[in-house]
Amino acid sequence: MNKISIIIPAAGGGKRLGLDYPKELFEIEKGKKLIDFSLKHINDFAENNTDFKVRIVLIITSLKEDIFSYVLSVISSKIEIVKCYFNEEYSEWPGSIYSGKDSYCAKNIVLLPDP
Repeated sequence: MNKISIIIPAAGGGKRLGLDYPKELFEIEKGKKLIDFSLKHINDFAENNTDFKVRIVLIITSLKEDIFSYVLSVISSKIEIVKCYFNEEYSEWPGSIYSGKDSYCAKNIVLLPDP
């Protein structure tokens, strides 16, 4: 079976929005959080491409554990979810990508948690 890792860099502070919780959990429209748009694509892909074993590699900081809990609650049980912590030696979203490199497989996609 083919394996694919879908990398979601979600370690940023979201300071520009002035929220006291992760921006990925911001309700962008009634019943839809910002990260839901990405998660829907992942669920749809896994459902329609059964020849792939799909893994989400979620890059967060210790202050963003709520995102991991939320993803666990809404993602298909067919999809493996790996939590990686942002390495503070890096910066910005490319640093998130580098932070999770030990969890990737031969095929990888970066999917930003924004619509």
